[in-house]
Amino acid sequence: MIVGRIAGSLLGAAAGPFGVAFGFLSGFLVDRVVDHVRVRDSVIRTLTTAAGPAPRWVRSEAGGQNALIRLIGLGIAVAVSDGLVTDAETGAIAGFLRDEYGVSTGKAAQVRRILEEALVLGSRIDVPHVVAGLKLEELHLSSDALVAYLLLVARSRNGMVSDRRRRVVEQICTAAGLAAPTFPRRPLDPFACAVLGIGDDSDLEELRRVYRKLVQQFHPDGAGLLTEEQRRQSNEALVRINHAYDTVLAQLRDEGRNDAAAASKPR
Repeated sequence: MIVGRIAGSLLGAAAGPFGVAFGFLSGFLVDRVVDHVRVRDSVIRTLTTAAGPAPRWVRSEAGGQNALIRLIGLGIAVAVSDGLVTDAETGAIAGFLRDEYGVSTGKAAQVRRILEEALVLGSRIDVPHVVAGLKLEELHLSSDALVAYLLLVARSRNGMVSDRRRRVVEQICTAAGLAAPTFPRRPLDPFACAVLGIGDDSDLEELRRVYRKLVQQFHPDGAGLLTEEQRRQSNEALVRINHAYDTVLAQLRDEGRNDAAAASKPR
């Protein structure tokens, strides 16, 4: 939008060359404010409101503007599902758009504004509404590319996908009629598994069962009369067992395996 700059320059012409420059600068600032408000209103309407048509600015914009807003919004919905969004998440979204599919070519500032506004909306994004209006052909994206994009954002923090992010990705895929991706899983700590005597494919139920058995086996209070050296060795073994348990539990929690986020040491 350049209306403000043109009007400011014309009004400033009466004051001479310096007036033209001042008028142009004032008009530029006005245009920026107006443009930001238009983007903000369009993003809010597109990502949070299922009722009513899209604003005129969205309808009149060529090149899949509405689809671009929705695609960025879905990425933000995934990223914010388990807390604050880091630069890694926003960088993954912007990088995907820029490097893989070129939808931001010539529109870098526009994409940045949409990304910022979507980030402010956060958990208010109406995922089913956004998916219902998403037209991938406007962005020249395939359904496989959409799934790859969601997975990229979901695991950009530490290479894994948390339980909350996995659920949002699955929600999006279900609404879009797509199969959910195979989520990456980091191998369990090999040393901790060796201490506990469990395999890499162990789940929370097995972890807790093995932990109970080991605590009963090595706890000095349940082993009868022990020498001072035997009691010291039992205590050291318990320290290693507890550390191994906490290590594996933390990994299961990160992955959301068996809803381990609510788990604690068994009594």
